[in-house]
Amino acid sequence: MDAADSAIVKHVAAANPGDYLAIDAFFQPTPERDGLLGAIRTLCRDRLRLATTVGYGPRCFHVTGQLHKGGPNTGIFLQLRASVTADLPIPDEPFTFGVLRDAQRLGDLEALQAHGLPRPPS
Repeated sequence: MDAADSAIVKHVAAANPGDYLAIDAFFQPTPERDGLLGAIRTLCRDRLRLATTVGYGPRCFHVTGQLHKGGPNTGIFLQLRASVTADLPIPDEPFTFGVLRDAQRLGDLEALQAHGLPRPPS
């Protein structure tokens, strides 16, 4: 297990009874990735006994954002991001789709932090 894997395990393992885990994946959906994310979600649910959500960003935050920002302060958030390998320009804009995706991911994180989320581990 490398340092990044260890940090993820430590972050998720800090959950308390009654917490929930939101997995937000900021990369292109594929059937293989759907299966892997589902397996991660199920493993966390079963081993840690956490309610879990999983979705692809940035739309995942718009779908479940009311739970995260307006619900109980019990969320553990895991944002997964892949490097952009084939970025595309946005017509008539000075930035690319990869830059837009990363800006949306950071905006989601800032919105969570503005609502006191994720809370520090207890």
